[in-house]
Amino acid sequence: GVTHTKYARNRIPGGLGTIAHEMKRAQYQTAIFGKWHLGIEAGRRPQDNGFDETFVLPSGGHGMFNMNPVMTHNGKLVKCKGFSTEVIMGQTLSWIKSAKDKEDPFFIYLPTPAPHGPYKENIPAEWQKKWLDQGYNHNVAGRYALVEDLDTQLGRFMKQLNAWKLMENTLVIFITDNGPNTGGYKKDGKAHKLYHAGFSKGKGGVFEGSTRVPSFWQWKGVFEAGRDISKLTAHFDFFPTFMELAGIKPVASTPKYEGRSLLPLFSDPQHKWADRYLYFNTGKWEPEDDVSDYKFKSAAIRNSKYRLIWWRDQEILLNLEKDMTNLDNIASSHPEIVATMKAEYEKWWKRVYPHATKILPPVVEQEWEKAFYQLRKPEVAPTYEVPAL
Repeated sequence: GVTHTKYARNRIPGGLGTIAHEMKRAQYQTAIFGKWHLGIEAGRRPQDNGFDETFVLPSGGHGMFNMNPVMTHNGKLVKCKGFSTEVIMGQTLSWIKSAKDKEDPFFIYLPTPAPHGPYKENIPAEWQKKWLDQGYNHNVAGRYALVEDLDTQLGRFMKQLNAWKLMENTLVIFITDNGPNTGGYKKDGKAHKLYHAGFSKGKGGVFEGSTRVPSFWQWKGVFEAGRDISKLTAHFDFFPTFMELAGIKPVASTPKYEGRSLLPLFSDPQHKWADRYLYFNTGKWEPEDDVSDYKFKSAAIRNSKYRLIWWRDQEILLNLEKDMTNLDNIASSHPEIVATMKAEYEKWWKRVYPHATKILPPVVEQEWEKAFYQLRKPEVAPTYEVPAL
């Protein structure tokens, strides 16, 4: 599986199968617009993994969110006119315009690259100005500008779906990939913390604020608006949920998946949802490292009540019902809970260790990469404009 964002470990295994493959079996049109971080070689590209229409940044962070981004459109490099988030959203809506009138339904994966650092470069000066004028530095002004633009583009997306009268038969999900950065900044000579919902830790760690993310689901007329579901769920629950929604039965080619369908929770928030364990490991080892040394280096396990964390040679047990953010370590007073959860983590580590240590072939530079870096040069003018609606 994918165990990192670099070192050749960010590549999807060939022939694994994805939710896009499964949706195609149910006659869905499938498309991806935005960030693809799972490999650039044949067999690992989105068009090789179930997506009919592809409009993606070539590989993860390449040209992340700049003006006039270089994208691959169905395998062909194009230099686009405009800011990347707006270009990606425009291309998405353009495709929906043609897909919505076809007999088959559509499935879209839309992973926007922004907001993400670096926050100083490649962001229009006029977007940052209002934040700079309020005394924020370039780093914070760039961050807020990207959040504001993403909000604008999401509003544009929802408004257009409504105009096309698609809201009643379209499920829209908004989710993020990790918790926020928890750094700080100076404004008017005073130190401030970035907003992080009160959590003490954020992105890149294994604390609650590192992995707890928003998950908003809207399906007009089907899901009750304003309902908050507090059960312990995870991103890998999406796969069985989509399978059930589309009426797809697993076959021999369906990849083995974990998780549970979330549909019972949408119909009944008090549904008896069995407790479970979720496991976390940052996996930031270098190629020459002994993976076993990272077993407890930055790792965690949690259920609906407790979170057990191994961090900087500490063993930390938190009661999440009482202490979601303040890091009140109760490990010494509850050794039996620590022992039980540690044993469960050991079982999980034993199961995933063979995948974590699997040696993948080195990444080979692709012929198109030379053309990509040539197109990225500022002096090369964009040649592709998103079709007007």
